[in-house]
Formats: sequence, structure tokens, C-alpha cells
Amino acid sequence: MRTCTKCNVVKPFTEFHKEPRVKCGYRSSCKECVNAYMKEYDKANKERRKEYNKVNKERINEYKKEYDKANK
Repeated sequence: MRTCTKCNVVKPFTEFHKEPRVKCGYRSSCKECVNAYMKEYDKANKERRKEYNKVNKERINEYKKEYDKANK
């Protein structure tokens, strides 16, 4: 059992993402809180991400090709 630092609710370890750099091996925020934060972040930075993707299109495509090649 671990207490989420965002919602302050005690939850089982299955409700937390693994984090090998932390002593107990799990993140301090539960999956639900992390997902809610990421949704808000994505909404707030949608235009910024679009601009990044436009500027780095070739780099992103090259990475995808390398990734697909390595993971077949």
C-alpha cells in the first residue's frame, strides 16, 4: 500500500506506475492522477506540440523507422 501524493488516498501498488529510480520502486502519484495531469498538459500544449512535429517531421519519421526496424 502506498499513499498518492496528489490525491492523498492510500492505494495498492498496482495503482502506481513502476519507477526503478525510487527506493520503493513505484512513483509517488497514482496512475489516475498522472493520467489526469497528462490530459491537462496535452490540452494546454496542443499548439506547441503541433509546431514541434511540423519542425521536426523528418527527425520523427527517421526515429519511427529505426524503432520499427529494431522491434520487428
